[in-house]
Amino acid sequence: MTVVITIPKTREQKRKAKRETTTIVRTLLPVDTMFNRAILADTTEKTEEVTYEDLYKIFLGLWNKRLDDLKRKHFDIIVPNVRYFSDNYAPKSINA
Repeated sequence: MTVVITIPKTREQKRKAKRETTTIVRTLLPVDTMFNRAILADTTEKTEEVTYEDLYKIFLGLWNKRLDDLKRKHFDIIVPNVRYFSDNYAPKSINA
């Protein structure tokens, strides 16, 4: 969920890296968790044909909104991995 852009060397930088990581993870992890719960929950099987792709698009929108919220913050050492959600959860083509 995060990418290190500068290796922290001093104690101050390490503390800042920890704060930045905490901020990013607390913002993005709930979306990741909700998506996994929606995919694995029995409730999705009982609704009228909600496809994986539909759920992915819904949660990708939520993920991108959270990334926009994080853009307002200034990160020096750790930044959010903007491709994390799509790299891990994008629907794969059957013919690929």
